[in-house]
Amino acid sequence: MDSFHIETNELGLLQKIVIGHDHVGYGAGVFIERVLVTENVVDGRQYLFQCAKWLDSGQVDGKIERTLKTTAYCYIATIPDDSKSTSGRWEFILHSGKKDGTGATTSNLNIVGYGNRGSSVTTKIYDNKMASAPSSSLVQVDFGDIGDLLKVRIEIDGNGEMPDYFLDYVELKDLDTDERMVSYVAKWLKIGHSEKHAQPFREFPVFRAAFEPLTGKIKLSSRRRRHLKDPIGYVQLFGEIGETGRFPVNLAYASNSKTEISFKAEAVSIGRVHSTRLYVKTNEIGKFMKIYNFYPKTNLN
Repeated sequence: MDSFHIETNELGLLQKIVIGHDHVGYGAGVFIERVLVTENVVDGRQYLFQCAKWLDSGQVDGKIERTLKTTAYCYIATIPDDSKSTSGRWEFILHSGKKDGTGATTSNLNIVGYGNRGSSVTTKIYDNKMASAPSSSLVQVDFGDIGDLLKVRIEIDGNGEMPDYFLDYVELKDLDTDERMVSYVAKWLKIGHSEKHAQPFREFPVFRAAFEPLTGKIKLSSRRRRHLKDPIGYVQLFGEIGETGRFPVNLAYASNSKTEISFKAEAVSIGRVHSTRLYVKTNEIGKFMKIYNFYPKTNLN
């Protein structure tokens, strides 16, 4: 880790930073995982900028300069001392929708909190303000004894005439310790969509855990899908400290020459991935194949 001090004029709330170097050629590149920026004032903030990319003329896209948007920040003055402990009671201010008026929702929200001692979910959360955009809604959740909150997942249930939801950013406050932080999302939550990367949930770190897109490949034994009712399947990854939730994968995206399908889903770290589950809807042919494979294994006649 490298650290350095910069003096600058008052910039207000940091939205992004530009980081780069002026060297090209072999051995001149650098891989940057993340950048922390701390304001050197009493009531300042500490910012997190996720990167996880090379700045190297000979690697991947060849860029030696990148613009990083703010992932999250916390208020330094609210960092609790050892005399304060949390009981899992949190206040969230959800900033919803876009400036053009899109992104409002009638969906109920499920909010899942993941801590270092477990996880907890609060379901059927809704505020009438969420039906207009842009808007902000204050909700309170009690996660109970899950320890220090590491990440949060927000899910939609698809209720009503506006099931999809655009979540801009979230202000968080621990009601027990008064610790405060902000996490940016700026993503759509979409349910029942077949488009690539559509997800009915989004996750964000509570400035204690970094996140990266989880990528993978599905290898099909055949490109024929006559046993499937719908080419859209759902994948769920399970790790040492959690799971990703289900996200859609279009099985029709396999090319003519390959039987591999790439996928990507955003999720806060789930630790080492130990298993994957694929969900598909089968037609009558698929049901028959399932029964056909079941009988020999059970010695039924």
